[in-house]
Amino acid sequence: MYLTQEQQQAVDALLRQYKFCRYDEIVTQLREAGMTVSRSSLHRYAVELKKNDARRIVSPGATIVVLIDCLTGETKTTSVSISSEQILAAIQQPIAS
Repeated sequence: MYLTQEQQQAVDALLRQYKFCRYDEIVTQLREAGMTVSRSSLHRYAVELKKNDARRIVSPGATIVVLIDCLTGETKTTSVSISSEQILAAIQQPIAS
């Protein structure tokens, strides 16, 4: 794929949004946006992007936090500089009403 940086960012966002699945749907959306991308080239690119995402460097001593919305299945991942014990203590605090 030969795309501008802006187009590549759009492709990356769609691949991540669809969790590296549903390539036919992604190809359709990209075509509607004026990009000609084959399903096979998208898949090859997705494999490399997924590998690169997995290699992201995390600071030593950082804690990775994964939040899962049980209603939508949406996940968010972040790294924080506090311990897992501190995270658990914070989220187990009663919410004042």
